[in-house]
Amino acid sequence: MAGRTDRKLFLGARLRRLRRELALTQARMAEDLGVSPSYLNLIERNQRPVTAQVLLRLADAYELDLRSFSAEAEAAGAASLTEVFADPLFKDLALSRHEVAELVENAPAVGEAVIRLYQGYLDRRRLAEHGSTEIEDLPRPAVTPTDWVRDHIQAQRNHFPELDELGAATADELDAPSAEEAAIALRQRLLTRHGVRTQVADVAIMQGALRRYDHHRKRLFLSDLLGASGRSFGVAVQLAQLEGSEAIAALVKRAEPPDPSTRALLRVSLANYLAAAILMPYPAFHAAAEAGA
Repeated sequence: MAGRTDRKLFLGARLRRLRRELALTQARMAEDLGVSPSYLNLIERNQRPVTAQVLLRLADAYELDLRSFSAEAEAAGAASLTEVFADPLFKDLALSRHEVAELVENAPAVGEAVIRLYQGYLDRRRLAEHGSTEIEDLPRPAVTPTDWVRDHIQAQRNHFPELDELGAATADELDAPSAEEAAIALRQRLLTRHGVRTQVADVAIMQGALRRYDHHRKRLFLSDLLGASGRSFGVAVQLAQLEGSEAIAALVKRAEPPDPSTRALLRVSLANYLAAAILMPYPAFHAAAEAGA
């Protein structure tokens, strides 16, 4: 059980963003976390993983929710940027999903800035359409699926106990003490329980997608652009969709999304949450980290 905390978590961009939001120098944060400034610098540049002990010290020093800080994917941010770049204004750039995902992972503040700038651009465009010079005169736009899902998840404080329990139970069954063994166990479970084979495919074949599931052939394709942790997460997401469908459906029904697009996005977000809970089950992680702290 304790071995699961050995899985490597590269959270440099998020840690760097947190430090800047708190207006801390590397030396000050390093002191708070009980590590050297040079080691913190390596963590921020993703040359060293964040250990369980460092995560716990982060939570204690800055009152962080570990679950949200160490999540494997930021689906809402990626979805928001995907909507932005779908505008014909950016058509000639031919941005791929991989590039969007890299931006969200490595420079989340830049991604948020792009979203805000685009929203300002839309407001100005709508001002021109309505012949007004005051933004207050504009009719309020409808809430987008991304906005609705983000608000719902925040209202739940990014905490879904049913999925945490299911993720922990699945991780116990996998019984994989290292990241390498977990990757093998995930693929094996997907194959033996669901008949789904996993295949790494060339980026040209994937046409910009990082993950694609062929329902008819029962084949999960993962882009060769993904690293080992990204591939494990892709397999975990597929497993979450197959084995957590009832739990996810119940949560979606309870949330009462306003339209099909919002329901679909919420299902994706909850599947990502469950996948993260499988890869890093919070109860076991916290207990093992406390024991080793």
